[in-house]
Amino acid sequence: MIEATFNGTDARVAQEFKALGPKVSGNLKRTLDDQTSRLWAHVVGKLASKLQSRTGRLAGSTRREPVRETETTIESSVQSARGAAFYGRVHEFGGTFTYSKRARRRGAIQVTAKYPERSYMRASLDDRRMTILEAMNSSFTKVVEEGNV
Repeated sequence: MIEATFNGTDARVAQEFKALGPKVSGNLKRTLDDQTSRLWAHVVGKLASKLQSRTGRLAGSTRREPVRETETTIESSVQSARGAAFYGRVHEFGGTFTYSKRARRRGAIQVTAKYPERSYMRASLDDRRMTILEAMNSSFTKVVEEGNV
């Protein structure tokens, strides 16, 4: 919790902040929507640079979620590796997997494959984290300064 006092002007400042609520919320939602679009584009670009594309399914499965607002949060996200592109999780986190493979004369054999981590989602967020935070902070500050609080 953040608490502040303003030398007996608390009620006036509180009223001005309350009046700014819809402006702040609208501005933050627009900024977050823009930043989510930029993050989505960065993720798709990272996919192209890190992984060789055969079908385009993984890039095609990457989508941005619309901005959602509750009483206490404004959020959005970029998601990937859904449906036929389930293998995106393997690229993101890497790992060792064992599966059965049918051999012509020997029946089924166990095959173990090790995949290196090739993060494209987390790496993209790490690349853009400070830019997103700065944009959100600037968006909030702009409304407060225009409101002369």
